[in-house]
Amino acid sequence: MISSRFRTCRRSFAAAVALGTAVGAAALSAAPAAQAARADDPVPDFDWSDCPELPPGANVPGSICLQTTATSGSFTLGGAEHAITRPITVTAGSASFLGEGFQDLFGAVRSEDFTVDLGPGIGTASVSLQYAGGLVLRGFDTTIGLKVKLSGAGLGDQCTIGSDAAPILLNLTTGTTAPPPPNQPISGEPFTIIGSIPNAALRKGTQVDNAFALPGATGCGTGGQSADAAVNAAVGLPSAAGRNTVIFHEYGAAISYSKLP
Repeated sequence: MISSRFRTCRRSFAAAVALGTAVGAAALSAAPAAQAARADDPVPDFDWSDCPELPPGANVPGSICLQTTATSGSFTLGGAEHAITRPITVTAGSASFLGEGFQDLFGAVRSEDFTVDLGPGIGTASVSLQYAGGLVLRGFDTTIGLKVKLSGAGLGDQCTIGSDAAPILLNLTTGTTAPPPPNQPISGEPFTIIGSIPNAALRKGTQVDNAFALPGATGCGTGGQSADAAVNAAVGLPSAAGRNTVIFHEYGAAISYSKLP
């Protein structure tokens, strides 16, 4: 759907920023530590091969492809903090329709799944984070829906935390949050230009949210035996708003479709 809200390249860039930060949660390591500082994070390579195809009627020079890579940060669930240690790259597009606004297009997520130990009775599980719709842009403040897919012996193929119908809703901001207690307000970092890559400016910034809730797992189990309760106990779900935090440090760039290699 074309929306007149998406009037500028700045707001379109926020779409990729939001996706990149959110998907960064897929890189949670099993390590219990989280280092928020990212001064030494290396600048990732930018590959535009995942730019989504423009729909008919789009203005090519005015349309942009966006790519973000979350390189570090942290995810706190309840009271347990985990580090983001693996880069996650997200590609998206913003199709320009002259006089009508922009249409955001999802391209691809490039990341490695990781494994977690869910304890006795479940064992290890492969974890991936998936886009579940609901993208809403407000400048560089963004709402996005997510779902977490858990795969492993005894979990079946429908085990998720969140869903397309009822996603985990993150309200990511580069500003200051207003969470319910016991969390206290935290602040992100506005995206700023720090250099350039071929045909595009290189940016970095930080998005945060600590006012979201996480639902319990659903659809877990095999052979008619539900494993939802066991997964919830192992992960600490459901987790009420005010007890969870995401901090995502990213690099991002946007390029006109007319300048794609």
